[in-house]
Amino acid sequence: MVKKGYAAYRIAADVDSVETGSINPGPTNSASPRRSRAKAISQRPSPFLLVVGGLTVGWALLATYAGQASVGRESHLMRGQIVQAMREITDTSAAVLPRDESSVVSRILEINRGDTLASLLRNAGASPTRTREVVAALRDRIDLRALQPGQKIHVELDRTTQTTKLVKVAVPVAPGHAIVVRSTKSGAFDAKEVVRPLKSEMVRAGGTIGDSLFDSALKAGIPQPIIAKMIKLFSYSVDFEHDIRPGDSFHVFFQRAVAPDGKTAKFGPLLYAAITLGSQTHRYYRFQASPRAPASYYTGSGRSIRTALLRTPIDGARITSGFGMRKDPLGPGLEFHEGVDFAAPMGTPIMAAGDGVVVRVGWVRGYGKYIEIRHNSVYSTAYAHLSRYAKGLHDGERVRQGEVIGYVGSTGRSTGPHLDYEVHVNGKQVNPLTVRLPSRKVLAGSERRRFEQMVAQVGREMTASEAMAKAKAPDKTATTLAETTN
Repeated sequence: MVKKGYAAYRIAADVDSVETGSINPGPTNSASPRRSRAKAISQRPSPFLLVVGGLTVGWALLATYAGQASVGRESHLMRGQIVQAMREITDTSAAVLPRDESSVVSRILEINRGDTLASLLRNAGASPTRTREVVAALRDRIDLRALQPGQKIHVELDRTTQTTKLVKVAVPVAPGHAIVVRSTKSGAFDAKEVVRPLKSEMVRAGGTIGDSLFDSALKAGIPQPIIAKMIKLFSYSVDFEHDIRPGDSFHVFFQRAVAPDGKTAKFGPLLYAAITLGSQTHRYYRFQASPRAPASYYTGSGRSIRTALLRTPIDGARITSGFGMRKDPLGPGLEFHEGVDFAAPMGTPIMAAGDGVVVRVGWVRGYGKYIEIRHNSVYSTAYAHLSRYAKGLHDGERVRQGEVIGYVGSTGRSTGPHLDYEVHVNGKQVNPLTVRLPSRKVLAGSERRRFEQMVAQVGREMTASEAMAKAKAPDKTATTLAETTN
């Protein structure tokens, strides 16, 4: 029994030697090697050693007891206890060992210019066969040629084997709406339409103007699509170069659609916007006068803000040269400037100042790339020094007020990126900033009554929203309010 017990010890010691990387030559008079080894083990516990050592000692004990005990009830009971103890050691040790995490990897792929869905999936590691199958399954549901740069595709890849296996592809086609392709048990792909319900929320936000209206709106938490609508709305009656001063304020009230995960899926219409310039506040409400007419914006008195022409057909620009006599920027003398120059970054969108028909698109000496629009028998507008035109724009095309027709450039006789904007009245250039424009529509009768009811409703909703926001954060002022209400 002593010899077998010593043999069991030697087996465990040899295993220890393999684990620590040394060979045990056997017992010696010095105990220091064994103590060093024990110290190393105590400082660096190994799950593998627990398992192997436990199993080795257990089987050695089993052999020892089996050799001494006679075959009978007691011997079977003893072996059963030892086996049970060994199972407990194995189970405990297995819990210590790390487990493999899921092999399915989720990735978000972004389409760049020149990409196709097939090239995107292949670059992600999908096999040619699986890529073809996914593309074939999607082709029956959506036009893959319509995928745009910047669009994001969600994929799941299984990497249990040496090769990457594509198991899922989700292609968004609209907010809360996607086409999802999954791998079935048979290995084939099945495409399904997935629509997530969106919740509508009302949002009120506002702030004080600092260096610029755009930057101040961003700081107030207003999303860029709403900022663009707000600036376009104010451009009908506000001269951004001269009217706005630091300390003026603005407010907006709009809808947004929220997905189940809490992320904003899309922004709805801008229902209300106001800007305070000094002591005067301009308020604008969105209203649809009749079912067949498009929604438009009106002042609190029911007067349409739409004029025949926009005085500023470009967002966020500054005036660098006005109408009239000026020093020739490219020569030594003076010249009469027949328009207004708006400086803006290269590529900034330019809008049609009013509804009308395009009568000229092309190069004009001195003006560079040029567009002219006839609005009626009296008024027309011209846009010069463009970098490019809107896609497909041509002579004879009908355009709507606010529609993008081209982009800021520096073509022709120019010193830098800007828009030269002209207004022609009966064929003669006039000052775009001071020209008198036709009177605007005023609501009356039943339209006026419905408008007043809508204004009152918007007022109640904004008051409720502000009260809720103040209750949540009493230290916040109305000018920094950016809270939501369901």
